[in-house]
Amino acid sequence: PGIGPAEAFARSQRGELALLDVRGSAEYAAGHVPGARHIPLGELPARAGELPRERPLALYCGGGTRARIGVSVLRRAGFTDLLDQGGGFAAHVAAGLPAE
Repeated sequence: PGIGPAEAFARSQRGELALLDVRGSAEYAAGHVPGARHIPLGELPARAGELPRERPLALYCGGGTRARIGVSVLRRAGFTDLLDQGGGFAAHVAAGLPAE
């Protein structure tokens, strides 16, 4: 299932879900959603154990492709409550939402 950037951000700010940025380190350093955890897609299989399982995870990347792959990776790791933030960081910025 998907979630829009505004809803994902609002729910993360209320502690209802965790945001996961799966972009590369340079992309994350150039700007990211406040409060998002960063694990590059290539490191996700090895680092999935670092992620919370008690609340939904919303994944985002630059435009959407890597987030969808990340959802598949985490499903294989046993995660069940996963959301794909459609449009990625670009959609977050385009919606006028905060970035840091």
